[in-house]
Amino acid sequence: MNAEDTDNKIVSAKTDTQIAVVGKTLQFDGNIKGDEDLIVEGVVEGIIILSNASVTVAKNGLVRGDIVAKTILIKGEVRGEMRGNEIVEIAPSGVVHGDIRAPRVLLQDGCQFKGLVDMDHKDNSTADRKRPPQPISPAARKKAGIKTPPKLPTLLKKP
Repeated sequence: MNAEDTDNKIVSAKTDTQIAVVGKTLQFDGNIKGDEDLIVEGVVEGIIILSNASVTVAKNGLVRGDIVAKTILIKGEVRGEMRGNEIVEIAPSGVVHGDIRAPRVLLQDGCQFKGLVDMDHKDNSTADRKRPPQPISPAARKKAGIKTPPKLPTLLKKP
């Protein structure tokens, strides 16, 4: 199956590699690492690390875990952090609960997003440029003392 067979009409920028697909009826529990593009049409519960490839979560796809990739396109749902080396894009049908870190972030009109966005373009060290961003696990967050961000006050007054 190639990307053109999906209902999203996603086309890979790479011509010499195949695209991996987690089909509509599949549920994958565990971490995914590699260098080929991935389309998630089903459910993935775990961390996805494809630092030199793209990850697309199709309209009915669901990822419960962090995503690290060159480019990330969300048309379905993600519950976890996303780290994009180039861009993270959330389509109008996309739902994201988690922080985003990428030099370019596109939130299309109609999407649902709850989290923080970090678009820091600075290269702080050569080590950071050589090593792709890594997801932060809940255990690592707890160990580092990173707390969940406080809820922001609402501008609407309750009757």
